[in-house]
Amino acid sequence: MNGTSAVIRRMLAEDAPGVFLLQQALAFQDWSERQIAQEAGFPYAVALVACVQGGIAGYAVFHIAADEAELLSIAVSKNYQRRGIARMLYGEGLRECARRGARSVYLEVRAGNAPAAALYRSL
Repeated sequence: MNGTSAVIRRMLAEDAPGVFLLQQALAFQDWSERQIAQEAGFPYAVALVACVQGGIAGYAVFHIAADEAELLSIAVSKNYQRRGIARMLYGEGLRECARRGARSVYLEVRAGNAPAAALYRSL
């Protein structure tokens, strides 16, 4: 990871301000801070954050229904991209989804988002 040590953990409601700022900086998602806090508490959600030096460097949110999961959102701060953090978030999310009974995972990627498409193909 090019010297970056990230800790992946469950997202807490109090992480919502940091996740909100990250998604705003990336112009990536349009969830409100309140919606992010709710995602952290939904029983069918797997919501994770990647922390580097105490700050939020990335996040991922999956939803599980029956034996299927969907990756709703995954993002990493521009300062920490291309260091394996998205791969770590995705991997930990998959493990937790599988632990909860998901046998398949779905996702969508915008046609113009070549970096994300390349990441998903490599996984």
